[in-house]
Amino acid sequence: MDHGLIEEVGGLIKNGISLKWLDNLGLEYRWISRYLTGKITKLEAIERLKGDVHDFIRRQKTWFNKFKDIKIFDISSPGYSQKLEKTVADWYHTVNE
Repeated sequence: MDHGLIEEVGGLIKNGISLKWLDNLGLEYRWISRYLTGKITKLEAIERLKGDVHDFIRRQKTWFNKFKDIKIFDISSPGYSQKLEKTVADWYHTVNE
């Protein structure tokens, strides 16, 4: 929101982009276009967007967990980049032995 999303969606609407297309484009565009057209409040748009993003992340994690060779790194945890680098280096050395 702080990086111009509302202005971007507003510009798309102003330039005649279909609201139906925006609704199907992605979560951010769906909820911001509904806010800008007066269908919901800004607070409702933000809350729905947060909820939908959370649900989307949960579904992605469930899908990725089916693959035993995939490692997921929490980029918000301290030292994640070192863990990532070590994992890649270990994999590289194993593949190139």
